[in-house]
Amino acid sequence: MASRRRRRLSRGIVAKMVTSLGLVAMVAGPVYARGESAAQRGTPAIVGHSYIRYPGSSAREPFRIRVGPDLSPGDVFREDWLVMEVLNDEADSEVMTRRRFHSTYGAFRLTLADLTGDGLEEFILVTGEGRGTSVRRKMLTVEMRKGQDFVAILALPVSGWFSFSPPPMQAGLGHWWYDIDVKDLDGNGTPDLRLTLDNTPEVTQQNSPEKLPGFAVIEYVWSEKGQEMALYRQELRK
Repeated sequence: MASRRRRRLSRGIVAKMVTSLGLVAMVAGPVYARGESAAQRGTPAIVGHSYIRYPGSSAREPFRIRVGPDLSPGDVFREDWLVMEVLNDEADSEVMTRRRFHSTYGAFRLTLADLTGDGLEEFILVTGEGRGTSVRRKMLTVEMRKGQDFVAILALPVSGWFSFSPPPMQAGLGHWWYDIDVKDLDGNGTPDLRLTLDNTPEVTQQNSPEKLPGFAVIEYVWSEKGQEMALYRQELRK
């Protein structure tokens, strides 16, 4: 069942609770750091006039998401800057919310799910920081729409590198990451977030597994009181 859901999401089909949209802005094809698992890479596509449509509901109007390159001047790596727009699907594509974001190589993963139970989807965005082999790491940001703005309700790193040897040798280099799963954890009928640690096999005996994150599983649920994704459960790495 889970594998069939992932296949449906990767094709851009709207699912009941979660829809996944993965895009990269590399015309010649996506570029990934060495050691990244296929599950961490996202679904290759070409950014431009790329849309995904969401039908209306009792809680909100129908809308579309458009992600494209940010054409404003500035950073030397222009492909690293993108613009995400939420468009009203009934009002001549009126821009309801707009967000500029940075992700190296233009590669990112975007998942939508109603984590708060109010009928409005939250934006689960995974972006990259750093350029070069064994350098790029990923950040997870969860944001909700409030009026014309995005408001962050969770932010944390979800990948990194570890090695016993200092630069420039980098002997025994290893890569860790958290697989991100959206599912109901507390039984209230609302999707939550589960992060499960994974890593590449040790290259040599010099690897330092103590540099891995301390928790094998981290779970977050929505806190109405704190208006944020709150820590629900942690499982220590063995």
